[in-house]
Amino acid sequence: MAKAAFITGPQKVEIRDYRVGVISENEIKIKTLFTGFSSGTEMNIYRGTAPFYRKKFNRDLHLFLESNEVWNYPIRYGYINVGKVIELGSKVTSLQKGDIVFSYQPHQTESIVKASDVIELPKDIDPVLGVFIANINTTFNGILDSHINLGETVTIFGCGLLGQLLIQQAKLSGAGQIIAIDILDKRLDIALASGADIVLNPTKEKDIALKIRGLTNNIGSDVVIEVSGSDKALNEAIRTIALQGTVVAMSWYQGGASNLFLGDEFHHNRVTIKCSQAGRVDPALSYRWNTQRRINTVLKLLKILKLKELISHRFNFTEITSAYQLIDQHPEEVLQVVVEYL
Repeated sequence: MAKAAFITGPQKVEIRDYRVGVISENEIKIKTLFTGFSSGTEMNIYRGTAPFYRKKFNRDLHLFLESNEVWNYPIRYGYINVGKVIELGSKVTSLQKGDIVFSYQPHQTESIVKASDVIELPKDIDPVLGVFIANINTTFNGILDSHINLGETVTIFGCGLLGQLLIQQAKLSGAGQIIAIDILDKRLDIALASGADIVLNPTKEKDIALKIRGLTNNIGSDVVIEVSGSDKALNEAIRTIALQGTVVAMSWYQGGASNLFLGDEFHHNRVTIKCSQAGRVDPALSYRWNTQRRINTVLKLLKILKLKELISHRFNFTEITSAYQLIDQHPEEVLQVVVEYL
């Protein structure tokens, strides 16, 4: 019997037994080595604020609709899982026992998945770095959506884990000047180490957008990526982008948006807000940047980006409740939180 972390109610987690089952001919069984947290997404699930608790997403209509078929507790969640292959289905030839693979599986000790659904880690990569695959994939898609041109000014709102990954990838993309925004000085210090040229704290600057106008010859930022999850930051991102520019919004915003004033710069400067998420690529790029090409690029980035410095905490699986509580109550302290199953 395997064990898994179950969210049993808002801000409640328990470790319970979980029956894994028997593999089919095209499946593999994985023994988990590490899982990682995607803090923003998982907190929306942990806190019970995600829309799936109130509405059902109709995938044919692409609409959230009122329904009785909403999520109910307990829930196994998480989607960053690195493990070792311990059993192979009779028709699996692409993998061997002992291979280290990434899969979009919950926080649990064992999983059964289709062999075609996992990503094999290169042999020369520290397995713990595999926990970054999902978030690198997300941020790389944000970079593709941003269309950064050589020498442009890129402003990133939010210097949590995703912000730090974006800073490094924006630098690789040829950004001439990277401005990082966060309310936490500790994160801004890390942003400088990640490659930011200028860091600004909104609690210490009277007007971020006006400051950035001064840093860009009154033009505004060529590219703005919002990844803080704050509607206030999204509004400031709109104020910061250059005339007729595009703000790439990567956050999964929860609740209302009382700090968003669409009658101001958004309306008068003809600003575009583009939603970016890992699952959908810019249609103009989708033919060239298919799934396999993006995976190959993510695996290359595992070797290039500064990642170990972004692991802020490690917990044993038996302590996963404490990991959830830390991220929930002290988000300012965390970047990448890793759960170990060794």
